Amino acid sequence: MVLKLSDRTGFVLALLVFIYARFLSYGACLPYDDAYITFLYAENLADGVGFVFNAGERVLGTTTPLYALLASGIYALGFNLVKTMPIVNLLAEIGILTLAWHILLRRQSVVVKLLFASFLTVSPTSGNVSASAMETPVFTLTVMASMVFASRRNMAASGVLAAISYFIRPEGVLAAAVVTLDRFRKGDRKGFWMSATVCASIAALGAVMTYAYFGSIFSQTIIAKTLRNPGDEFYQRLFCREPVQILSFILALVGVRTAWKKEASLRLFLMFCGAYLLAYILVHPWIRIWYVYPPYIGIFLCAAIGVQELANRIRFKKLQALSLPLLIASVIASRVLWLEIYPRSAYSKQKQYDNVYAPLKAWCRAEKPKSIFAADVGQLGYFCRQAYIMDASALVWKPALGYITESDGFIRVIEDFKPAYVFSNNVKWQTMQMRLLQDQYTPYRRFSYDGNVKIQDMSKMYEESDYQRWSPDYYLYKRKAGADKK
Repeated sequence: MVLKLSDRTGFVLALLVFIYARFLSYGACLPYDDAYITFLYAENLADGVGFVFNAGERVLGTTTPLYALLASGIYALGFNLVKTMPIVNLLAEIGILTLAWHILLRRQSVVVKLLFASFLTVSPTSGNVSASAMETPVFTLTVMASMVFASRRNMAASGVLAAISYFIRPEGVLAAAVVTLDRFRKGDRKGFWMSATVCASIAALGAVMTYAYFGSIFSQTIIAKTLRNPGDEFYQRLFCREPVQILSFILALVGVRTAWKKEASLRLFLMFCGAYLLAYILVHPWIRIWYVYPPYIGIFLCAAIGVQELANRIRFKKLQALSLPLLIASVIASRVLWLEIYPRSAYSKQKQYDNVYAPLKAWCRAEKPKSIFAADVGQLGYFCRQAYIMDASALVWKPALGYITESDGFIRVIEDFKPAYVFSNNVKWQTMQMRLLQDQYTPYRRFSYDGNVKIQDMSKMYEESDYQRWSPDYYLYKRKAGADKK
């Protein structure tokens, strides 16, 4: 006897498993460093300092001003953003799962819907991004809702959502283009002009307000990341970062044709996902893990349908019998990932907080540094609010834009601005740069995820560095007395 789940029962069970898995990931992962940039903008605004990172400097150093304003309102109500914003992401993902289940996949069987829920639940990337407190789940929900309204020809609501999505993530301009041009393609002049007018009006209003406050309509973060070398891992991060991502991408190739035909809202969302991936391939910017979240929702949708297509081709008629085993497998996989594998990694929440950020926070309070130069500025700026933060990545600090494209920019900006401290990651490239400055700086403290506080001799750092890629292992360098006279 095969236990068949009704649509309602399947949804409730999938939702419960999903929420359980997300709370496991929240216990294993810290919010990303970039999230603390948004937190600092939000808290400074609520505290009367201004919508700024460094006090007194109006630089739009966040790609998500609307999300930061939401966070500011939450903070003003007395909530801790570090703990609350992942919950905001959870609510957004519940919205994504609900829309996908009841609208985008409404013509599909329960098992296909459960497959989508399972991909979303067990993907390490999705769980990590959700816990990261970054804005992409909220952005994805906004875009998906815009596509649903567009499929139902409510172009006013669709246009509003598409337009405001731009102020959550810059890729929102693609959502506005998709919903507007789709009406034009279908010969719906009224819908086209309604969408175009709403999108343009909201975008123009936001641009005027942004320019009035910051003196620019573009986020400096976007400019900086576009100028940076995307590195050798661009396509790996975009398409094959982890097993669930790889598997779902392959299955999506099987299911995309059927998905395209089944439902108008799903087709529009897939148009957006395709435009999103194409834009990234063409622009080739510096890419971070949370950037891949929106298109992979579309890929998970196609992958779920792809499994059904494969079952049909091989005439496997018992796919529905896998509904309950899918839920059980999702629970087991989530427990193994977040309770066994992740806590042993360098990115463990407990390791990073206990050995890096708690000691760093204590040092900031005790030392009260005046200026710090760093590449990872989110938590540093959040904990050291009295310090002037010089951002090597140029996300929140304008002077660095003139250096980031130069091979010796890291050294030159330090020599030109002479920060009291340099907060540098222990990767080979950065240790090599700091070795060239050993007549001006000396290693002072070490904050490493593995609890290693040993300070190496600067002349040996480059040879002894274990890291080619980023890891949470930092050296704090202090400027030598008398260095300014040399």
